[in-house]
Amino acid sequence: KKSKRVSSTKRERYTKPFYYFDKSLSLEDQYEVVSADLQREEQALISFKESIKRGIASSYLERPMRMVEEKIILIKNELSKLEEKRGPASADASGPQIKFGAMLDFYYLHSPGRSQEGTAIPNRNYDRKNNDFTMNLFELNVAASFNKMSVYADLDFGDFADQNQGHDGDGINHNIGQAYLTYDFADNLSLSAGKMYTHVGYEVAKAQENWNYSRAFTFSLAGPFWHEGVALRYSHDKGFNAGAFVYDNSDSSAENNSDKTYGTQLGYSNDRFHFLFNFITGAEGMDRGKTKTIYEFNTQYALTDSFSLALNGVFGSDEAAVAPLTGTANVDKKWSTFVLYGNWVLNKKWSFTPRLELFNDDTKNGAIADHIFINSAEDLKADDMKSYTLTTTYHANDYSQLRFEYRTDKASSAIWTDGDGEAKDSLTTLSLSWLLTI
Repeated sequence: KKSKRVSSTKRERYTKPFYYFDKSLSLEDQYEVVSADLQREEQALISFKESIKRGIASSYLERPMRMVEEKIILIKNELSKLEEKRGPASADASGPQIKFGAMLDFYYLHSPGRSQEGTAIPNRNYDRKNNDFTMNLFELNVAASFNKMSVYADLDFGDFADQNQGHDGDGINHNIGQAYLTYDFADNLSLSAGKMYTHVGYEVAKAQENWNYSRAFTFSLAGPFWHEGVALRYSHDKGFNAGAFVYDNSDSSAENNSDKTYGTQLGYSNDRFHFLFNFITGAEGMDRGKTKTIYEFNTQYALTDSFSLALNGVFGSDEAAVAPLTGTANVDKKWSTFVLYGNWVLNKKWSFTPRLELFNDDTKNGAIADHIFINSAEDLKADDMKSYTLTTTYHANDYSQLRFEYRTDKASSAIWTDGDGEAKDSLTTLSLSWLLTI
């Protein structure tokens, strides 16, 4: 067939991938080589898809990603031929495939007007220490796979781990960021069990996987961080995906009542668009009759190869909340939040991400209890929050990033104090962070 006419910018010839390996090796060595090649290409495909989904890389990665997909098919064909030659007796002869990795998150943050060094800024997570060089996170992680089974675990150290320990304050368990087993029933259906980060929310725990360095209040205050439980996930080749989750209560390694917390997830994604709807509910207080329920959606669309928009919304209620300062139990808290993101990839080195957040504390308890935003004084009414953030990222290489961030938070009442102890209704922070992923 005649090829379609293309513009001068698209004249590059598409070359079909090929796969070659040394067939002079023994059968077992051939099998190990091909298996290792398959795992490497599949990991590359995961990285491509995650980069495009997050908008970290523009669509110039789509062509090599398609080549990787086609190469995986070729490798799987060779692997099937080798398995037929080896026979069933030797099908499990190869050992597990193991990979190690590491992460480093180091930052300096300065808030003009707050003179006290090292003090924690209220209502912030993972970037909370003022005027202090902070080794926020050092992580060692390991991933291993064997046939249909795989395991992933990461060990976290630093202020990040201290904040992530949750309600228990467990001095040992809090260093385990995640640790879970996964069994693949099929290529598109899997079951995981263990400690894992929540399925709810657009932003995630690790800064490297977000556009901004600081986490929005929506991440910090509107939803859970992690769970222990099981997760069943399904994905369709047309872009649809779904999940079902059963957890103990959120941010804790111990159940505190006889009920579990349940969650669901529905989503769709293609080359430019993705949408997720998440739901989670359960009795998380000591009173099993009072539930915490969260409805959350997030969507992302690539308007061009270099510019993407994202929107995150959360609607939540907690009938058994505990006031952060007074300790009052069974506070009926309600909240709604919206976060708008833009991400502009200028080139391979520079990207820019503005973020606008509106957080509404809809709790109606008045003076009898504290509200969502923690204040050093008695909080007599709910606070509405507006937050403006601009993050500039310099991609030094494939492993390292520098991020420069300006952020201003504006509350409906004076919930912060300056260096002289005077109450303020706004807070500005400047930060510089260095992120490394191996």
